[in-house]
Amino acid sequence: MTMNEIEKFIIDKILPRNDLLFTDTFPVDIWEAMGSAGLFKVGIPEEYNGSGGGWKEVVGVARAIVLHGGVPGLSISWLMHALLSKLLLCGFGNNAQRKQFLPELASGRLTTSFAVSEPKVGPHPKFLSTTAVKSGNTYTLDGEKTFLTNSPIAGLFIVIAITDEDEGRKKYTAFLVDRETKGLSITEPLNIGFLKPALHGGIILKKCQVDEKNILGSLNTAYEDMVIPFRTFEDIVMAGAVAGGMERQVRMLAAKIRTGNVQPNENTLKNIGSLFATADAARILGSHAAGLVDDIDVVDDANTIDNTAPHPDLHSIDEELTSQTVFLRTLAFDFQKKFAAVLADYPAEPCDELETLTRDISKLISIASNIVQEKKKKLGTSLLNPQ
Repeated sequence: MTMNEIEKFIIDKILPRNDLLFTDTFPVDIWEAMGSAGLFKVGIPEEYNGSGGGWKEVVGVARAIVLHGGVPGLSISWLMHALLSKLLLCGFGNNAQRKQFLPELASGRLTTSFAVSEPKVGPHPKFLSTTAVKSGNTYTLDGEKTFLTNSPIAGLFIVIAITDEDEGRKKYTAFLVDRETKGLSITEPLNIGFLKPALHGGIILKKCQVDEKNILGSLNTAYEDMVIPFRTFEDIVMAGAVAGGMERQVRMLAAKIRTGNVQPNENTLKNIGSLFATADAARILGSHAAGLVDDIDVVDDANTIDNTAPHPDLHSIDEELTSQTVFLRTLAFDFQKKFAAVLADYPAEPCDELETLTRDISKLISIASNIVQEKKKKLGTSLLNPQ
């Protein structure tokens, strides 16, 4: 699909659904329509029935769903699906795993969920307790995972579990676990109150047995290989959704002003222009960050191990990506403050859609804000204590 075709689908099928911002029921019909239209093919290689494309294309679709469809929650569900397909299954799956799962993911018939976080401890590696104990060719998984995006609709879980410990340091491995596997149960969806209609939930693993062939990537290194880089890629793709939301906020506010009874003064015009420029700058920076990753996302088949295709090594652009993602968050926070001020000054009628959109974007940029603060600290430390 071209971006024009994707945007047309969003405008024709998603935009008219005014209920999506407010419903607690996941729109299976829309999800299936997205699959039929080819939205889940983006980022997956053509050899696995995808349409190809890099991280810039993934960011572009995440932005389009919010900008043209007005539903950040649906964008979150889609981008998590795309992230797991492209980063983890394409990046760490062996030939058999890619052939088995990627065509299903590209069609939308299969959805994945990344099972890392646990009750009361989140994703912190020191405190995770889910284990995978080996006996022969089988691993037995025990533990509980929570706050998993798309878990209520997922058919496949990528479960992070402890498989070893060295001098008190836990080592983790990723396992592909089918929803129907004996010993895996799905918990009730969590009511987080925002980013609807995206669903979040959890799983409980009790003596859940999986074959060793279900290991994704390397043994004992999943946290370093997958979980830590996932946060960076999530920031990059999320920037598309945030930028699309910011631009939609400005356009909706401008439309309200145009149809209102009060003529905008010079200060209002400047504020609207400033907000639009900020939203556009967020779009450009998000696209640039994705482009940086695309530029190094070249896999040398001669250097791959066990026929896997690892994700790009981000070390060469780590500092630049950190600066861009931190600044994008800062830009988005500042935008919301200015937007709220303009909205308060303008005597417009309340708009549930605009208020809900604004709330969702504000929540979106607050996710993992503690990690952003750590990144700022790291940058500051590097300046004050140069090596």
